Amino acid sequence: MTRVASQISDPRHWPHAVALLGFLPGIPCIYYGDEFGLEAVKEQRPHGDDAVRPEMPKERWLFTHSHPELERTYRRVIGLRRRNPWLLDALIEIEQVDNAHLVVRASARNGEESLTLALNLTGKPLALADSAEVLEAAPDLADGAVAPHGWAVIRG
Repeated sequence: MTRVASQISDPRHWPHAVALLGFLPGIPCIYYGDEFGLEAVKEQRPHGDDAVRPEMPKERWLFTHSHPELERTYRRVIGLRRRNPWLLDALIEIEQVDNAHLVVRASARNGEESLTLALNLTGKPLALADSAEVLEAAPDLADGAVAPHGWAVIRG
């Protein structure tokens, strides 16, 4: 399987894929090395997946092309899942989708909790509701808006 980072042309949007992976219902599956931003394309030939299954360095600092911001995103999203186990079978509603933004609401089946994920794929801030309680965001919100090429999870 081709690695996620190799399928997204703009590295600023790699964390968006991680946020979606951790936000959407189901059990997230992280292919070893994706948390470090490893890139490789699977080819349709014998041994065509060798590139996507490299030997991992014995120490973290030996990665030549690591992306610590991506690893931080995985940690934050995994933490979000642990704090909100109801995401496993949440009900999903798409609130906004276009070439610039994706806003998805997840609601607990008991109706008591909900979270919203906002992905901003543009160079301009994406305004959020004034009363939004931000649980996770990268980069941090400024003036109540998701940063350009940023993402945020808010309560409600």
